[in-house]
Amino acid sequence: MMSDEKTSVDLSKYLPWAIVVVLGIWIYRGNSSSDVTNSSIEKTTSQVFPAMRKAYGNVFAEAATEVEAKKIATDRQLLDFIKPKIEAARKASQVDFDKACEESIPEAFDGVESEVASFLKRIAKSW
Repeated sequence: MMSDEKTSVDLSKYLPWAIVVVLGIWIYRGNSSSDVTNSSIEKTTSQVFPAMRKAYGNVFAEAATEVEAKKIATDRQLLDFIKPKIEAARKASQVDFDKACEESIPEAFDGVESEVASFLKRIAKSW
């Protein structure tokens, strides 16, 4: 019986990560169908914070459920529960932005400094 309890506890540790991975894939696939290019960087940037806010809200709602169920009983447990999830949510929210930057900014800027600077200024204004 002890091994059954250990197995269920171990599996419960992976469930939140599985949810984050599935959410990340869903967000990525939902946004990857759109053409993320230099011409849409303003739109791409504008979607980062709304996606992050929604994901953060889900993480804290899940944490509240865990506290109510007495699965989280200390501030340290809460931090350990929330911190990796909000980091994963932040990264998932930035997938399209990171992709647009990767596609639009060359490895070397020699001869294209003004184009790179123009792109970066557009990003700066879009935040």
